[in-house]
Amino acid sequence: MIDQRGAKFDEHRGRAPDDSLSSAAMLDQEEAARFLHVQPRTLESWRQRRIGPRFVRYSMRCVRYREQDLQAWLVSQSIDTKNGDKQ
Repeated sequence: MIDQRGAKFDEHRGRAPDDSLSSAAMLDQEEAARFLHVQPRTLESWRQRRIGPRFVRYSMRCVRYREQDLQAWLVSQSIDTKNGDKQ
């Protein structure tokens, strides 16, 4: 498939061959909530409190999430459970 700029991209992943994101890769609140396994209202709460994953606000009622931002946020929330050297 070809995007508006004439670049080919994979319509299922929304990525151009150079791995840049097109607007097709933007997830709405429902999709982002499913991706993170949380309720959509949780994302609303996080946005109000300025915690949680990065988001793009097109307008007061139109918020989108980039999949790469959701992945990065998940990584940042990971807790290392390595055992220390206990004797």
